[in-house]
Amino acid sequence: MFLRILAVVLIALLGAFAALIAVFYLVGLQPIVLIAAAVLGALVWGFLASRRKRAVTLIALLIPLIIIGLFIGSTLRTLYTIGQLALPVDDPVANYDRLWEAIRDTYPYFDIKPVDWEAVREPYRERVAAAANEAEYFAVISELLGTLQDSHTSLAYPYAIVRHQFARLMVIDGQYVIRSVYGTDAITAGEVVTAINGEPVETRIAALPADYRIGSTAANSEALSAAAAMALFDDETSMDVTVIGLDVTERTVTLTLPEAEPGSNGDESTPEITGTMLESGYGLIRIPSFGGSRERLVAEFDAALESVREVPGIILDVRGNGGGNSLTASEMAGRFLNESFAYAREYYRQRMPGFFWLSDSTRIVNPRAAYDARPLVILTDARVVSSAEEFVLMLVDSGRAVSIGRTTAGGTGNPIRFALAYGGEASFSSGDLRRVDGSRLESAGVAPTIQVEWELEDVREGRDPDIAAAETYLSGLGE
Repeated sequence: MFLRILAVVLIALLGAFAALIAVFYLVGLQPIVLIAAAVLGALVWGFLASRRKRAVTLIALLIPLIIIGLFIGSTLRTLYTIGQLALPVDDPVANYDRLWEAIRDTYPYFDIKPVDWEAVREPYRERVAAAANEAEYFAVISELLGTLQDSHTSLAYPYAIVRHQFARLMVIDGQYVIRSVYGTDAITAGEVVTAINGEPVETRIAALPADYRIGSTAANSEALSAAAAMALFDDETSMDVTVIGLDVTERTVTLTLPEAEPGSNGDESTPEITGTMLESGYGLIRIPSFGGSRERLVAEFDAALESVREVPGIILDVRGNGGGNSLTASEMAGRFLNESFAYAREYYRQRMPGFFWLSDSTRIVNPRAAYDARPLVILTDARVVSSAEEFVLMLVDSGRAVSIGRTTAGGTGNPIRFALAYGGEASFSSGDLRRVDGSRLESAGVAPTIQVEWELEDVREGRDPDIAAAETYLSGLGE
């Protein structure tokens, strides 16, 4: 009796699980459903044709087991196809073929990208086969991914290729202006860089790895490449930089790789997200990233918001924010909403286990904690990408905030990580994110409510025209 009850319970559990799997597959219209249906039909026929209890029990067990087996096999095949399972053989050419096919079957933006994916297969395959070492291999893969012109499609090297960055440049009126300086007093913010290693800055940029100079839009590419132009890559130990100084005289300085300082990894107790009260009386909250511990970042944001609780308006600065976790962004945005808002819908070409085999999904931001109803401004630029752009959508498209600055990067797509040969990893977009009006975010970005352009004198005199425009906007609300 006990064994019979156990068998009934086991059959019921397996049947329930198999039914759940079947529903998932039916929703996704997977081809495997046809196979499962055929097998199921045959077993049901056998069940009806048989009058023996043993045969009935066996068939009742086999039905869910076969469905579950088909489910597991199909899932593993999909994961293998998109590079989520480890390679059985670390062969660069075989791996290249899998990568090319995974992008072919999954990438959602071919209709808006200037690349013929079929045409690039053989030329890059030949270059992969001819690569003499891992450095040459990664250079080819980086260029292949670069043909998609997608800031979410990139290469993660198994080793550090950037040794040090001396400065971040920004383009103002066609000039490469030093915006920030790191670890040297030989150059100053506001100086104009005219040459690097005796060649125009454009030549330096053209030689950068593709994923450091190619983005989803022209503005995004310009911002990325300008930011990376004064970094030392691979075996570089120094660079000669020619600048026009603040006194309008030209000089050339040699910047040398600094010696590493033991224990100089930064103070982990220092919050990334900070709140400041400006002289104008408004609050400024700086959010440099949504990557890292969600619990910690949300706590830092709440603390920053609390630190400016007395101000009449808030400026959220996400300029340069490269994204991270959209759930983290959603929790922060939730403080400024009093009802849920569906800010985007994402569509998938490949139905994958990670997306529950769905063809599309709705992105929703929900209210969190005490509602903050104060006027809100978001500062943006061409380096705001991924979940940072979603953060902008949550608040701007809901009508809760205005954005000031420049159009965002236009790069999103729920990237898939594909295991490469030599321990590297490629990422490529898998989801086509659409705004509430149906327009694509990819290759377009979010245009600001109020456009602001920087001038050379802004950098040299320490002015921030974005913040100034935000203060002017907020002050005008009370008039």
